[in-house]
Amino acid sequence: ANGAYVIDLRAPVEYAQDHHPKAVNVPLLDDDERSLVGTIYKQRSPDEAFEKGLEFVEKRVYDLMQGICNATGRNMDRDVKSVFGDVARNVRSLEITSPNHKPKEGDVILYCARGGQRSQSVAALLQSLGWEDVWVMQGGYKSFRRHVRESFEISPEIAESSEPHESRLLPGNIFVLSGMTGVGKTRILHKVEELRKGSTLDLEGLAGHRSSLLGHVGLAPTSQKAFETGIYHRVETGFPHGYAVVESESRKVGDSIIPEKVWRELELGERIDLTAPLEVRVTRLCEEYLRDDVHRRELEKALPSLERVMKGKDKGLFVGMLKRGEERALAALLIEQWYDARYRDRRFNNIDSIDTSDEDACARAVVDAIETRLQS
Repeated sequence: ANGAYVIDLRAPVEYAQDHHPKAVNVPLLDDDERSLVGTIYKQRSPDEAFEKGLEFVEKRVYDLMQGICNATGRNMDRDVKSVFGDVARNVRSLEITSPNHKPKEGDVILYCARGGQRSQSVAALLQSLGWEDVWVMQGGYKSFRRHVRESFEISPEIAESSEPHESRLLPGNIFVLSGMTGVGKTRILHKVEELRKGSTLDLEGLAGHRSSLLGHVGLAPTSQKAFETGIYHRVETGFPHGYAVVESESRKVGDSIIPEKVWRELELGERIDLTAPLEVRVTRLCEEYLRDDVHRRELEKALPSLERVMKGKDKGLFVGMLKRGEERALAALLIEQWYDARYRDRRFNNIDSIDTSDEDACARAVVDAIETRLQS
């Protein structure tokens, strides 16, 4: 988009599932209106659905234009409703004039699901209002989504081999922060990003999940499509230091699955083991999962599922400990009898082992270890 304004005209529910990373949602129809128009299209006729859509848009055209003006920093200086009437009567026959240059800073790019009537009609309205340099994204969101998926594709020959693939997405130097639950891997990843901006790939941040059974508590997990778009956008942004730092993950981060092409590259990364005393780990888990009443309520709802998979635990034990204020004892129990029991048998060749008790010092040590490694 190169500094252009990107406007997503789809309904909020569509935008929430996934969208262009630079897009602002200015919906032409709300969720209920979109559903009704779709039903009319399928059960009656496209013409009737079109007329119903126009009826909805006419009622809110001022708000629509105000939303676009707010998103682009422009002023609405003409009578929108009178122009809309002309556009609405002729929208099916209007031809959108595309600028004779590539999108530049300040241009407006519109898209809907397929680059069809929703975006075409709004482009016609804007051009009728005297807006120049208005674009319609060819193929709409569907085209963008296809581009994201194609960026993760690997050839059948490579898919059947143990080699990464013919073209890398991430830098050739990848460093993986590994360690037991509660050592603060995510915190250190963020501290490394502060020290070396553009050096990290935060997969849990993109997934909205901590990649554990209780990992959704206090977070908003994203869709698979949005997860892939997030990775795509992060890769497009680049890694200016020549290396990428990631947190150790399984292939599945919550319900989001790391694309195979990315996963193969991560598997080749060199590992740095992060450690911390039990007391520090307990404190960090309490800070992460009990930072406010919303987190506490979500944790209380999630704990029974953990009791069910931990054999030998009395029903209601974990919730009871939480309600009695025994948070630290509960965190210690989960660390020692669940998390550590699951992960302690994993063995990796690490280039360094660093204590995370002092997070700032640990992040500096991680950067030093990486850059020393690259110089050797």
